[in-house]
Amino acid sequence: LELGWQGRRDFTVWKFKDDSPMSSPSAKEVSVDFWYKGDYSTVFKYDPTTNSYLRFNGYDDQNNPIPTKDQETGRQVSVKNLIVQFVSETSIPGDEKNRLSYELVGSGNGLVFTDGGVTEVTWSKAGRDERTMFYNLDGEEMQFNRGKVWICVVPDRNISQVQYK
Repeated sequence: LELGWQGRRDFTVWKFKDDSPMSSPSAKEVSVDFWYKGDYSTVFKYDPTTNSYLRFNGYDDQNNPIPTKDQETGRQVSVKNLIVQFVSETSIPGDEKNRLSYELVGSGNGLVFTDGGVTEVTWSKAGRDERTMFYNLDGEEMQFNRGKVWICVVPDRNISQVQYK
């Protein structure tokens, strides 16, 4: 409100579906190293009892991923839908802190993890104020499980640093 923008109220709503866990999950663990394995690495482990992905961030001294805990509840963060969105990454010219810019308007590829499985997707965003939409490779709009959605924005030059098993 201080900046004079109260948000847009007429946006496209994503489609949601009932949970439908796979009997033999194909994506039980997802790791995203962004640039290299270290403090910024994230791991999501599928929990079949809740049909959700538990989040971990960084590694301890024994190279085990560290659970991401909600500061208020102390519980580990879990999400029903994990989206990995591959985008173009560029340096910001003249920035003395070497910050990076990520192109979120346009289109690209990605992965969606739900129900213990993975779907290759494309994404598109028509403009800054538009919602990013995700489609399977048949061009059908993705349907997400009802619940939390986590989006990992990953440089499209680092696709190989997203692993799942």
